[in-house]
Amino acid sequence: MPRDFVSTESLAAIIRWNTASIGCASASASALRFFFECLPHIERAATDERNFVKKGVSWALRGVGRRSHALHAAAVATAQRLAASPNATPRWVGKDALRDITRPAVKKRLEARRRAANG
Repeated sequence: MPRDFVSTESLAAIIRWNTASIGCASASASALRFFFECLPHIERAATDERNFVKKGVSWALRGVGRRSHALHAAAVATAQRLAASPNATPRWVGKDALRDITRPAVKKRLEARRRAANG
């Protein structure tokens, strides 16, 4: 099924499943590409006002932002765009994701992964 036809309800579930199934240590090019491709879909789904959808979108954005430095930077940029939105729902999603992915513990974990990968 093309990604354009995925409903907003299932988008967050798909992204969360892929975040868990690919594995935290996986930084393959195909895994990174998948998550980069998901960011525009996350941004589009952030306008859905339904509570579980907006929470799921926030979880998905936070999960993407914890995977690698490159994805972290892209997720922070997406979250900042959403946080600057005049609409309440995307603004909430952006601020909620920023609050989590800019925590020192998240940055420390990403740096530890980077050091381990460069070994």
